[in-house]
Amino acid sequence: MNTLKTTHDVSSARVPIHVCHAGSRRLASSNRAMRPALCSKLHPCKDRTGSCRIFAQASEIEVVNPASEEASTSLAPSAQAQAGESVTVEEEVLPNSHIRLTVTVPVAFVRKAYLRAMKKLRVETDVPGFRKGKKVPDRVVINAAGGPEAANGACMEIILNDVLPVALQRYKDTAIAESERIEEQFDELHKVFSLDSSFTFHVGLDIQPTHSWKASYKDIKVEVGTLGGAEDDAATAEAKILQLRKNKGTMKLVAGRPLQHGDVAIVDFSTVRTDTGEAITGSQRRGMQLDTGLGDRAIGLVGVVEGMVGMVVGEERAITTSVGDTWWEPDSLRGVEVRADIKLNELFEWELPELTDDLVEASFPGVGSVESLRSALADSTAAQREEDQKEAVHEALIRAVADCVDADIPDSAIRQLAENEYQAKREKLLILQRATLGIADIFEQEGMQLAEQDIRKEMEDAAHDFKQEDQDFDESRLREQVEEVLKAQKVLEWLEENTTVVIK
Repeated sequence: MNTLKTTHDVSSARVPIHVCHAGSRRLASSNRAMRPALCSKLHPCKDRTGSCRIFAQASEIEVVNPASEEASTSLAPSAQAQAGESVTVEEEVLPNSHIRLTVTVPVAFVRKAYLRAMKKLRVETDVPGFRKGKKVPDRVVINAAGGPEAANGACMEIILNDVLPVALQRYKDTAIAESERIEEQFDELHKVFSLDSSFTFHVGLDIQPTHSWKASYKDIKVEVGTLGGAEDDAATAEAKILQLRKNKGTMKLVAGRPLQHGDVAIVDFSTVRTDTGEAITGSQRRGMQLDTGLGDRAIGLVGVVEGMVGMVVGEERAITTSVGDTWWEPDSLRGVEVRADIKLNELFEWELPELTDDLVEASFPGVGSVESLRSALADSTAAQREEDQKEAVHEALIRAVADCVDADIPDSAIRQLAENEYQAKREKLLILQRATLGIADIFEQEGMQLAEQDIRKEMEDAAHDFKQEDQDFDESRLREQVEEVLKAQKVLEWLEENTTVVIK
């Protein structure tokens, strides 16, 4: 491989550096300056007290060649050696915009660093029986500093603090923050370090990725399904008003007639693909409560609720339909034809209070009348629909742009995005945790109880899903989760009826 050697001006660091790299690479600029004390960031380790320390902790460094008392003279490099040897940095470009640097420090510089380390130890170490500033034998200083390992550790610290900022200088505008790492484990550096040989280690870092266009962004075309219009907004508002009445109403058992639209059915439900006969994972339910007044939204499949009209208790019915674009997950099932197998176990009908201004005022103080509520709900539904429609368009455009771009994305960039998303969601997570504590307390203070049959039914449904997906589960943990969900549902229903909710 042909390499290009360049020499950088490193007078400020007193380290001659030769950089060897394969060709040139155009990089985007992030205008990020390198930080000082770089070795501490790149390869931290913990001392026995738990505080962060880099290489200078005596107990963690193994001396390869302990110094003698005459080291000050015998290890000093000659002027010819200083002029003839330099630190070299070889660059290797790897996939995912990753750079691997092989840094080789010559023995002349290692020995020079050792002399500086000993000078530092003399200043910082209190030696019993010797006054400050007096000549103290190296062996005595080393022992007082914590053992012979101290000199080696201090030497490595000086080398890394001198060499790393210079080795990484050419990447100061392109390196991704916090991606730089020394590749070797600390004990590996112990083994290779010697005062009688060059010192080689490797640094890995990610750089800002370059990109190319596979297709012109000006030719982007996306299709996004409509989320409805004014008629749909009005229908959604009516559905919300109906739900308000249901919250104040009761259900009674139906006998002697078939299912009608608007009834509440207790059903066993499952789906299979018609092309393969394969059961759709996660769709099986037993004893599921299905409010047919919700239409297709009740089950998530177009036409199933309509196909149930006329069923009698005990009847089983198979209804064929296609998976729609709105209500079903995962995306891979979009458009797939399925057969829904349904058994009607029980049938209930609603007894609802009359929709009056008094009912509206009791539920939503300040709204005033039924018409005011209807108008407010339609307006808020329209605003939400428009926002959702715009978001759907943006998501489609983002995906289209991504499909047009070819780039080698580094792992650290993905981790950085994940961290940013976590920070953005942190407040929501904190709210969720506080609400969880509050909901549990409300449940206890209001003397609420869970019916054992409800718990068992939810557990059976969840266990069935786990088995369908061939996943193991802990029954005690599953019960805890089921109880948490049911308690939250019960508390939220209580809050809806016993607190003030204002829709503006």
